[in-house]
Amino acid sequence: MNMAIDAVAAKLGNTCAVCRKCYVHPLVIDAWYAGRLGDELDKIERRLRKPPQRLHKWEALVLRFLETSEASYLAPPS
Repeated sequence: MNMAIDAVAAKLGNTCAVCRKCYVHPLVIDAWYAGRLGDELDKIERRLRKPPQRLHKWEALVLRFLETSEASYLAPPS
């Protein structure tokens, strides 16, 4: 995760701290460190029929991941 953030920060001309705080959604970081990000993106990829227009496939996967993760994260406890 740190290597990816370092690369993005260098491209954007920001510090790693700014990049992590402003450009990477916390749910992505949490899923990465929990070791489930790749599996969850794979599941979404198998179900994704057609990416929304103007989005790269990976952008669509991450968008869908965030939509489903935020829905379950924000849902009231049962």
